[in-house]
Amino acid sequence: MKKILLIAPMSPFYRPSILGTAPLSGLLILATILRDRGHSVRVIDETITNLDYTKIEDVDTVLITAMSATVKRAYKIADIFHNKGIATILGGIHVSFQPDEALQHCSQVVLGEAENVIIDIVEGRQNERIVNGGRIADLSTVPIPDYTLVEGLSKHPEIIGI
Repeated sequence: MKKILLIAPMSPFYRPSILGTAPLSGLLILATILRDRGHSVRVIDETITNLDYTKIEDVDTVLITAMSATVKRAYKIADIFHNKGIATILGGIHVSFQPDEALQHCSQVVLGEAENVIIDIVEGRQNERIVNGGRIADLSTVPIPDYTLVEGLSKHPEIIGI
């Protein structure tokens, strides 16, 4: 069993809404897959909870999602863990288009959807630095994201992604 930290960085353009925030469902799907496989998972969405990552030592693997609006923050976080020798994996839309840029900050990059490859990556059977996750052909094979995994999120959030 691995200890896995999944992080959705906050955009510098984020402005709190009176309606609240909705965690990224893609990251939560990965967390649900890994949890169901028996791994210990923590999910941090920085629009809800913010941590001092320099103090976190008790993780084996860190997964960070990055879109263009959050990529600078994602790289900053990735550098903290990667420099500690912790397996650090970046994915998301920006990284899928700029994998060589992302590899300067992490151990591995996932292009496209990670649902079909995340277990092999985390469990060490997929060692390439750039992993093509491809596309999900049948959404019914993907678990419903478990929103209770997000630290600091209400047990009954008013807004969720679909």
